[in-house]
Amino acid sequence: MSASSLSALRTGKSGKPSMETCYRLANYLGVDPGYVLGLAGYTLKDDKQVDIADPELDLMLHGLLELTPEEREPVKEFVRFALAKAAARRSRRGGGRQRGS
Repeated sequence: MSASSLSALRTGKSGKPSMETCYRLANYLGVDPGYVLGLAGYTLKDDKQVDIADPELDLMLHGLLELTPEEREPVKEFVRFALAKAAARRSRRGGGRQRGS
C-alpha cells in the first residue's frame, strides 16, 4: 500500500477499503483483522465466533492475497457454492426441528 493511499484512508478522502486491504493492514500492524474490518465499517456477526488467528486460515488467506484477480475468481465461486450448500443444510436441519416440535 502506498503512502498516499494510506494517507487517503486516514483522512477519509478515499472510500471504504476492501476487505483484502483491511487484512493486509491488520497483518502489517500486527492487530486483530476483525478490529480493522470493524473500523472500516464491515459488520461482523457476533453470533458466529471464528478463530481468525487459526494458523491454517491465516496461511490460506495469505496465499489468496498472492493470487491475481483472475486467479481469485474460481476461489470466490467455490466459496459461494460452499456457503450456499451450508445454508441449505442448516435450513433442512432447522426445518426438521420445527416439524418435530
